Amino acid sequence: MRPCHRATAGDNVHKIWSDPDIAAVVICSETNRHYDLLLAAAKAGKHMFAEKPLGITAKESYAMADAIEKANLLFTTGYFMRTDPMHLFLKDEIAKGNFGKITRARGSNCHGGSLGGWFDQEWRWMADPKIAGVGAFGDLGTHKLDILMWLLGDVDSVTADIKVVTQRYGDCDESGEALIRFKNGVIGTLAAGWVDVDDPVQLLISGTEAHAAIVIVEALRENIRAFTALSLHGARLSRQFEKTMQQLRAFPAECRQLSKNKPLPESGFVFSKPDRGACPRHAAFKIM
Repeated sequence: MRPCHRATAGDNVHKIWSDPDIAAVVICSETNRHYDLLLAAAKAGKHMFAEKPLGITAKESYAMADAIEKANLLFTTGYFMRTDPMHLFLKDEIAKGNFGKITRARGSNCHGGSLGGWFDQEWRWMADPKIAGVGAFGDLGTHKLDILMWLLGDVDSVTADIKVVTQRYGDCDESGEALIRFKNGVIGTLAAGWVDVDDPVQLLISGTEAHAAIVIVEALRENIRAFTALSLHGARLSRQFEKTMQQLRAFPAECRQLSKNKPLPESGFVFSKPDRGACPRHAAFKIM
């Protein structure tokens, strides 16, 4: 065994199950190995963190969940977005009824993994649905679907379209979009994929009394620079477009003012509600 900080590396997983000093395990293997590993961990009485998706099929996932519950173990899976302060704030505002009647929501979780060849070598299995259980839409979409359901409740019906874009990873899907009807009547859309060069607006919730959006500040900065360059090079812009760009250029200054001139965070938070103050811990503003 090779020492690794305070841990040791080994090639026999059975030693982990039989070691009484190991109380909990982290399972980050390929998805098609989760079933055997989780059942063995449950049998050994180990608390667990397991990566998503939990299983290749719903049947496998329910069997694993049943084994964990029967063993009375602590368990969580890789839905880390629930701990984001912005998501926690939104959940609290929804619970208080501050959005009024929510009419629509949009979640987006996209990056350029296929474009950058992220899965060409060591992580190639992630772009093989037989091993990973999903392609791009499932890989990233599951995070935002979890947030949408956590905020809005169970789904009544859904339709979606997924597609291959670059063919870099054969027939593995690289992009997708879903239309969702929640049981409470809210209509949602969900975007996820590995072929996006940008994904600035990652969550949007609209209600009759409030509206919120999570915006990646750096992405907005780049867009402002690009549109500013376009304007400086003599492009003819409509008055409304120019007005919009003036508002967007004021965005960083408004954020700094509201955050008492502290450095801008990587994510900005927009929460618009009549006579409401700034969102705690995050820059909050309205562009009218």
